[in-house]
Amino acid sequence: MYIAADELGASGVVAVVVTALQLRRDSDADEAAERLTQRSLWDVVELLVTGVAFGLIGLDLRQVAEEAGPELGRMLGHAAVVCAVVVAVRVLWLLGVWLLVRGSRDPSSAPRTGREVTVLGWCGMRGLATLALALSVPAVTADGTPFPARAEITVIASAVLLVTLLLAGLTLPTVVRMLGVAADAVSEEAAERTVARRAQRAALRRMTEDERHAELPDDVAAALRDRIGRLEAVLAGDPVSADERQRLKALRAGWAGLRRVQADALAATRAEVLAARREPGVDPEAADRVLRRLDLRTVLLD
Repeated sequence: MYIAADELGASGVVAVVVTALQLRRDSDADEAAERLTQRSLWDVVELLVTGVAFGLIGLDLRQVAEEAGPELGRMLGHAAVVCAVVVAVRVLWLLGVWLLVRGSRDPSSAPRTGREVTVLGWCGMRGLATLALALSVPAVTADGTPFPARAEITVIASAVLLVTLLLAGLTLPTVVRMLGVAADAVSEEAAERTVARRAQRAALRRMTEDERHAELPDDVAAALRDRIGRLEAVLAGDPVSADERQRLKALRAGWAGLRRVQADALAATRAEVLAARREPGVDPEAADRVLRRLDLRTVLLD
C-alpha cells in the first residue's frame, strides 16, 4: 500500500493507516487470541521505541548543553515561552471544541464540561513524536555548514517534554481530585453498560436459538442461564465474587456441553460488540474495553 500510494504521488503513510483501519473494521469476531496478542505486542514495541528515543534525546541534550555555553540561558527562556504557548493553544482549542460539541448527542464527544476542558488542556502530554522530530534534525546542512538553531530546537523540545510529562503528569491526580472529574466518569460507565447489555442480549438470543442447548442437563442449563444473566455486570468491569467462583467449580461435571454452548454465546456477543462499535453514536473506546474483556474470557474458556 505504501509503494502503490507513493507511485501515485499520494501519501504512503496515510495509505497504510487507512488500510489498517479497514482491516480492523473487517476483522473476524472470533479472533480473540489474535487481538490480545496484537495489543500486547504493540504495547511492548511502543515501550521499547519510546525508551530508546528518550535515551537518544538524553545523550543529544548533554552535547547540546555543552555546545550552547552562555547561550543556554537564552534558549531556556525561549523554551519557557514555547511551553506556555503549547498549554495555552491546547486550552483555547479545547474551549472551541467544547462550544461545538456540548450539545451533541454522540456519547463519544469530548470535552463536555468545563472541568474536562481544564483536565484535557493540562494533561496535553508530548512524547515520541516530539522526540522524533527533534532527533530528525540533521547536524549539518547539505553544504556541510552547521544546521541553524539545531541546539535550540533540541533544548525547546526537551523543555516541552519535561513540562508536559513531569509537571503535568505528577500534578494531574491532584487536578482531577480538585475538579471532581471522577463524577464525569459515570457517562463512560454508562456507555460500557450499553454495549455490555447488547452483548448479553445477543448471548441469550443465541442460547434460545441453539438446539444443542436442549441437550444440556437441567442443572447445567440453569447455571448457564444464570451465568449469562450476569454477563452484563462482568463485561462492564464489575469484580467476580467468591460465590461466582464456587458456582463455576460446581459446573465441572457438565463442562463439555457448557463449554460448547458458552463458546457460541460468547461468539454472538463478540459479533454484536463489533457491530455496535461501527455504529454512529457508540463510543468506540467503550466498545473496545468490553471487547477486550470478552476476548479474555474467551481465551480463558479455551
